[in-house]
Amino acid sequence: MKRITCFFLTLLFVFLLIGCKSDGYLDVIHIPNIEYQGVELEKLTYKTIYYFGGFTNTYLFDFDANTASFKSYNPIDDEETPFEVFATFDEEAEKYFINRIYTYGMFNLKEHYETDEMIMDGGGWSLKMEFKDGSIKESDGDNAGPDKVFGYCAYAFYDLVERGIVGYVDSDYYAIPTLSYSVVHRMPELIYSTDSFFAVNRVNYQWNKKSITTRDLYTISSVLNQDTKLLASAEYSMSLSTWNYGKKEKFTEFKLWSYDLNEELSNEKLVLSKGWFSQIDIDLEPNKIYMYQLTFKDGDFVQYTFNTRVKTDKILFGTYQYSLYDIGNSTLKVKADGTFSLSPFDFSKQYLNRTGIEVDPTIPTVTGTYDFEVIKGCEYLCFDSGELGKLTFRFYALSFFLEVDKTTFDLERYNLIPIEENKAVYFLYQFNI
Repeated sequence: MKRITCFFLTLLFVFLLIGCKSDGYLDVIHIPNIEYQGVELEKLTYKTIYYFGGFTNTYLFDFDANTASFKSYNPIDDEETPFEVFATFDEEAEKYFINRIYTYGMFNLKEHYETDEMIMDGGGWSLKMEFKDGSIKESDGDNAGPDKVFGYCAYAFYDLVERGIVGYVDSDYYAIPTLSYSVVHRMPELIYSTDSFFAVNRVNYQWNKKSITTRDLYTISSVLNQDTKLLASAEYSMSLSTWNYGKKEKFTEFKLWSYDLNEELSNEKLVLSKGWFSQIDIDLEPNKIYMYQLTFKDGDFVQYTFNTRVKTDKILFGTYQYSLYDIGNSTLKVKADGTFSLSPFDFSKQYLNRTGIEVDPTIPTVTGTYDFEVIKGCEYLCFDSGELGKLTFRFYALSFFLEVDKTTFDLERYNLIPIEENKAVYFLYQFNI
């Protein structure tokens, strides 16, 4: 009676596999396995051939030796490589695999699949299953096949040997889940959001039957953000979202901890604990190690870390740009040695063609020194170019706002006059230059 029940259940699931549209692994994980109780499967061979060129790939699964092997044939070299073992597995994994491909319908394929369409090249495949009693079941296809069955079975093969073998495996199935992030810095006249302030790195995880659980949090986090772009004088927040999470299994719990930036990880604090979310915003403290963990209903988890090491400099050294949409930009390079250079305004070709304006080729790149000056009780960043005059800016962590009334520089010649669209001239730090 048990065998009859299993037989009808098998027919039912095969019918479901053939009759329903697949949504990748989301369908697979909801199909309960049926235990295979037939004659013991000894070997499984799957071969593909590409008609245009005659290349072949052959996979052999030996369930006595618990090995998976691969060989290929290249007709150009007229040489077939010998089988080489590329994966091994234990008895438990073997049983689970066979139950799955049995459930998904691989034991019930037709002898031959073909298409009614005329295809000049394409490819073919063959499957051979050898059993302990000497019986053999074979199936093949010519530019056609049991796409639904192979689509599901690909996930069983992947779990066994990390290759889909008979079909495509959605990357959301095996890729370790990650969250999208950006760091937000709010200035008086700008909101700047980027993922370039610091790096986020994975610590420990247990996912899809694989795990790493011995990594040290401080070691992983402390090497990040060595060339920090965070300033002590500024305030930052972090936005975490699942917008690009894909079709991966949703986590059931999110936790975020903070620690002092030292090897002892002192002052541990649980900053946030919640379930699934679309987006959350977190205010960041300076000089902290942060770690967040995603936990899943089956006990799997993944941890990520970053730190908020800040530098004591008042500004970031590097390249800043003043950009006007559809017109052009000006580049200001600020060096740590106290010198700077300012390029002539670089008009876009489209703007020049549209307006007919001619650029003065004799306008030089400005160089000089900079320093911080207090003017009427407020501190400003001043760029002194000698005879060409001085540029005075209000400065923030990522931007310099030009103070026209405190500037003696020839702004018009360098196209640094505020216009209606911007109402202010500001140079913004460029992370990717």
